[in-house]
Amino acid sequence: VEEEQEAALDELRSRFRKVLQDHVSEVKLSRRMVDSAVSLVLPPGGLPPHLERLMRATQPGVPAQKRILEVNPDHAVVKNLQRLLDTDRGEQVDEWIQLLHDQALVAEGSPLEDPAAFSRRLTALLTTASRDAAGVTADEAE
Repeated sequence: VEEEQEAALDELRSRFRKVLQDHVSEVKLSRRMVDSAVSLVLPPGGLPPHLERLMRATQPGVPAQKRILEVNPDHAVVKNLQRLLDTDRGEQVDEWIQLLHDQALVAEGSPLEDPAAFSRRLTALLTTASRDAAGVTADEAE
């Protein structure tokens, strides 16, 4: 079953890699998480985020380290992203992938590269979710 699930998520994993190619070194499926859709983990021999920030603050030439993004294939958000991708709503999927990456950064205590973009994405997501929860159609919302 896991192999079938991994094969079904190959396109979504590829999409994660494409969207986050400048930020993560790898995208892996992981069943370690329970409540989280994604998580950032250190590559082998990598520095914890707080030490990396300290080194970069004292030595400006130190490059940013790309971490590994682990994706929880059993999480409802990941399953819904797969459904969106299957319905050819890729642009929306890209936005949510970026939002999930930003959420993982916030969860580990790292600063966001673009807080305004995070806020914009979060507002768009909340607008859509609240509209859907209220039973309002897209035409009525405008």
